[in-house]
Amino acid sequence: MTSTTYEFSIKLGAIITRHPNLMHIDVTCTGLKREEVLFVGLALSMSKTMLSIHLSGNTLPYYDRIFLRSLIAARVGFRF
Repeated sequence: MTSTTYEFSIKLGAIITRHPNLMHIDVTCTGLKREEVLFVGLALSMSKTMLSIHLSGNTLPYYDRIFLRSLIAARVGFRF
């Protein structure tokens, strides 16, 4: 796979990590693949302003959801 395959998640990750005021994002049912959702999760862990993200309707198996929740220290209300 090439970087163009993950172009959306790469750009989204850059926005999440660099935007000085971004607090909420809704990427519900955008068709993100497992790797893309995890990549966005890694970007969230580096953001200083993000409070919430909606990722429901994207592909992420159960144990990967658990991993992502622990990675970003998600609280109740974080759903996929």
